[in-house]
Amino acid sequence: MGWTVVLAWVLGAVIAGVGAYVGAYLRQKGQNFARREDLESLVQEVKRVTQTAEDIKQEVSHGYWERQRQWEIKRDVLNQVAKSVKSLNVTLMGLAAVSSYFHMETLSLERQLASEKAGAWGEAFDEFDRVATLVAVSCEGPTINACNALYVYAQQIARRLTAGDEKAYEEQYHEFARLRWAITHAFRKELGIGETARAASP
Repeated sequence: MGWTVVLAWVLGAVIAGVGAYVGAYLRQKGQNFARREDLESLVQEVKRVTQTAEDIKQEVSHGYWERQRQWEIKRDVLNQVAKSVKSLNVTLMGLAAVSSYFHMETLSLERQLASEKAGAWGEAFDEFDRVATLVAVSCEGPTINACNALYVYAQQIARRLTAGDEKAYEEQYHEFARLRWAITHAFRKELGIGETARAASP
């Protein structure tokens, strides 16, 4: 009987010890599992944040690239307009120099010179018409309006000159120059030139 009690007591102590060990082991295992789940959750969250940051970076980069490309297109178009406006002015001066020849006989040298100047004007005007169409597609309202105003006014001067009105260019030059300046001003706004300096000034 004594050995049975001792054996039961020892067996009970061993079972209790093993149970305590197993309980502590399972508790530790549970904590480790929870830590692993927390770590996996944290890794997933870092991946999501990283992906979001990359998406934002790509959107910003793409938006910047698009704005830069649009700016370059406008710059190229406006550069063409500037050259075309200069040609308009030069050919109008040419018409002014020969405006008195338009009423002369068809076969005279003067009339032939007048026809050549009129042809040069026509080519310059056609080129301005072409680039004004590009402006209408790629630029904003003020630039389009400025180009259209010069387009109409240059035609008026040319009509007067080819009708033999020698003073047309001289009389209308100031308005023509003002319209050229309006185009330059619209270009500067279109390209954002000078805005940084104005924003920085007190």
